[in-house]
Amino acid sequence: MFNKVDHMGLSVKDLEVSRKFYEEHFGFEKYFEMETKIPGVDKVYFIRSGDIVIELVHMAAVNDGYHLCLLSDNFDADYDRLVAAGIEVMTPVQPAKPRIPEEEGRKRAMFIGPDGEKIEIRG
Repeated sequence: MFNKVDHMGLSVKDLEVSRKFYEEHFGFEKYFEMETKIPGVDKVYFIRSGDIVIELVHMAAVNDGYHLCLLSDNFDADYDRLVAAGIEVMTPVQPAKPRIPEEEGRKRAMFIGPDGEKIEIRG
């Protein structure tokens, strides 16, 4: 049985811009990088924060049909910090419908990343 996500891949146009964005604003650090022979993919760069791993897939064509959701241990502070940094807000703060009783009272908001990716924060 599967019990956690190993990593999430995001297609990015400018690897350096995306790397800096996630490192500076969300606290990710370099985990692994490699060249690839996959057509249309120049390089993959993995970043990590705790148990969260994101694979930044450097390619010219970017798909916008996905989002990344990060759980915050201090939602209000993280939201305010991202807004102050000028990160575009797609969906302002609103209640997050609990999926299990332990999630009662959580909030959510959605931001836009450098390649148009949607970044949800919950907490």
